[in-house]
Amino acid sequence: MSDSGRLTLVATPIGNLGDISPRAVQTLSEADLIAAEDTRHTGRLLSHLGIKKPMVAYYDANEAHRAGRIIEACLAGQAVALVCSAGHPAISDPGYVVVREAVAAGVTVSVIPGPCAAVSALSVSGLPTDAFCFHGFPPRKGPDRKALFTRISSGGTHILYESPKRIVATLEDIGLAADDPQVAVIRELTKKFEEVLRGSASDVASELASRGEVLGEIVLIVHTPTPDGATLDAETLARIQRMQSEAGLSNKDAAKAAAALLGISRKEIYDALAGK
Repeated sequence: MSDSGRLTLVATPIGNLGDISPRAVQTLSEADLIAAEDTRHTGRLLSHLGIKKPMVAYYDANEAHRAGRIIEACLAGQAVALVCSAGHPAISDPGYVVVREAVAAGVTVSVIPGPCAAVSALSVSGLPTDAFCFHGFPPRKGPDRKALFTRISSGGTHILYESPKRIVATLEDIGLAADDPQVAVIRELTKKFEEVLRGSASDVASELASRGEVLGEIVLIVHTPTPDGATLDAETLARIQRMQSEAGLSNKDAAKAAAALLGISRKEIYDALAGK
């Protein structure tokens, strides 16, 4: 037992067990109690590490109730490690309520950083990373889904998680709402069949749809130009037309390439090339 109670959030691997850090292993080894989103899943990780510790389950449905027990353990002087099934606790996973209540109770809260699917996917996406919004899983339907995709269309880099069963539909919806933006679909991060698909939302949706079945955990990165970005003036249009002529591109392909390069609306470029 530790001299004073503490709650430590511990990041765990998102697919490759080799990604767990020495500090994470040490913290789990020294914990008096491990609070786990899924005790069976965490039990397999602990078995792999040769660690045997008492666990308590917390998840979305019981987090508010279990927070009391977890905080009581901390206040009694125990060292409690909090983990989710994969990645960082409280990031699109349970943990926020426990942390909030621990802070309110005066418990020291610390973190052992490590794997995070959202940030890892962003870093390999090839899309702008200077500022971004993380949305977790998008609503499946209704006005909330429409509102999210409208927000995405207003500009910037956006990170979402999505089910393999819904990724094609989500790409299609974002393509319609945001003028077919540039995206990256990162699948099976850190695992044997890790894959990154880059391109327009429509192209990536077509590629995935052609496979029949999509498998694995997915992170979707979307980038849309901001309204105050580049403008399609006469000089810029002339440059695009020269590129189109030299490359022998159709209006559609030239608009797509120029939009990705310049951050201008694909539709605006296409309409100008078509003389609309």
